[in-house]
Amino acid sequence: MDKVLKVLLVLIVLPLSVLLAGCDSGGEFSESTIKLERIDITASLPTTRGVSELTLAAGNKQYFEAVGYYSDGSSHTLTDLSVSDWFTSDQNVGYFDTRGILTGGDIPGPVTVYVFKDGITSNTVTVNVSAAVITDITVTPSLVNIAKGQTQQLVAMA
Repeated sequence: MDKVLKVLLVLIVLPLSVLLAGCDSGGEFSESTIKLERIDITASLPTTRGVSELTLAAGNKQYFEAVGYYSDGSSHTLTDLSVSDWFTSDQNVGYFDTRGILTGGDIPGPVTVYVFKDGITSNTVTVNVSAAVITDITVTPSLVNIAKGQTQQLVAMA
């Protein structure tokens, strides 16, 4: 009987043990532990060239890009940021009403821009907001025919 038990052990239990031991996934199906570690923001398509600081006229817009750096060494542009993730040091000088797009406010001066997401604060970028700049003047009506001594009211839009 002892011999029969050994044969059963060898034919059933041993292959079953080997099969179960081979089922170890080695962590392949474990939950990912990749975490966001750092965020860097930069001005995209800077409006100033050859100058070491960003200047933005009131009412104009400056686009920013945020790149996330992860614990596995990867990085990619953060496209999932909402407008509430973008911040400025003074809403009167500059503000975000669209994600990643800074609008120059009514008060000239420096404004600091940064992102805050998942408990991580990005680097800061300072933008100097200047007073509004007239870039175009339109006078209407564009063609006027009047006799000498007569007047015509014109409207100028800047």
